[in-house]
Amino acid sequence: MAKFSIGDVVAKDKDHSGKVVGIFTSADGEPRYALDHDGELQFLLETELSPLDALPLEVKRAAVRA
Repeated sequence: MAKFSIGDVVAKDKDHSGKVVGIFTSADGEPRYALDHDGELQFLLETELSPLDALPLEVKRAAVRA
């Protein structure tokens, strides 16, 4: 079961975040997410992402503006 939903803003690391635009299943059966980060698509495993709540406030503000 996917931890995040389409439309969620998630953090890749302390400097990068993006909006989930697609959810797929990897060959290993793990959820894989398509993230829109400044118009660029990135495909990441669930283990590479964290909820935006886990980031400092200034990073959250930057993510919401994007």
